[in-house]
Amino acid sequence: MNQIQIAIIGVVACIVLIIIGYYIYQENKFKKMIENNFNQATGDALNDIQGVVFENQDDGRRSSFETSHKDQELVQIETKLEQKEINFDPLLDTPHADNVPQNVIFNKFDQVEFPFVDQVSLSLDHVVDICFEGVAKIKVLPDIGQFTAKSATYYVLEKNLQWSLFERGKKYAAIGIRLVVDLVDSEGVMSELQLINIFNELANFALHHEGHIRQTDSELELRKIQQQLKQVSNSALELALYIVNKEPLEFRHLNKYLMSNGFRNNGGVFEYCLNDKVYFDIRDENAKPLNELGNYRTFSINSKLHHHADPMSAIDKIFDFAEKYMQYFESRLLTTNKLVMTDKDFAALEKQVVNYINSCKRQNIELGSELILRVLP
Repeated sequence: MNQIQIAIIGVVACIVLIIIGYYIYQENKFKKMIENNFNQATGDALNDIQGVVFENQDDGRRSSFETSHKDQELVQIETKLEQKEINFDPLLDTPHADNVPQNVIFNKFDQVEFPFVDQVSLSLDHVVDICFEGVAKIKVLPDIGQFTAKSATYYVLEKNLQWSLFERGKKYAAIGIRLVVDLVDSEGVMSELQLINIFNELANFALHHEGHIRQTDSELELRKIQQQLKQVSNSALELALYIVNKEPLEFRHLNKYLMSNGFRNNGGVFEYCLNDKVYFDIRDENAKPLNELGNYRTFSINSKLHHHADPMSAIDKIFDFAEKYMQYFESRLLTTNKLVMTDKDFAALEKQVVNYINSCKRQNIELGSELILRVLP
């Protein structure tokens, strides 16, 4: 072997060593980037205490981001996500009561009465809370529209200890944030992956604002919703009857009569309400809103019977209105097929509704429930 060959081998060896060193450098650089930007440990999870550790947290305390699960469960969860299973991810569980530091952190947060409690369902909404260590100046909150099309609402706990509905573009001096997002709507139920993405997005926001985060444990509720969804989605029952006037009636006359008899005009749809609950509405013959310039000889009476715990109560109110209307205007009540309503038709309708109610009871479907109102609006 001559000197030229030895030199070539040496050069190749040096190149190999340089390449290996470069890849080791890039790997370490990537790990540091992950740890700094996403607060995720890149070492062996089995050798670490579970939970997020902040850069300034060197006294051994565990973060409010931590969960109460063991590292072995984390491996199982990742496997489930890769297999795209539907089961709820335990990482989304709210920490157990033995995590005293977090409870102390949220004490002040919880002591302030939440005035929008009537707008939140414990079984059909997912709630994420962020509590700041001090006062955070907030103008923009994380956009979760990239993860879900479900309805979501932000509430802000301001430094004066008053809750307010978040308004885009408005500046807040906040000590806390609450996100309420629907678990289910007419499009279906939220997936576990969507909940994970939402939580991670807000966790990153909390981290950058020196905040602490928690969320409701929606695992059991998701399972219940998934079990009920198929039956509930097939439980809709809508009623459409008609009233025909002897002569066409101008909108202004019809509007005056309806408004004086407990209806409200919702964009040309006249709704009959009691205690903010719509029992039936009045539309044109094609179930479209009435036009202020229109003349109506025939209009429809529509009711979503599945929205009522007792559908017969809606039926009774419809016929009470029809009887009163026919005494005021010369008109007749028609069936769904636009035939004159007779006693025989009413008996058949009543029997159909009673059978529907009994069928729902056998399937444990709760008519008028909030789940039905969301899935079948």
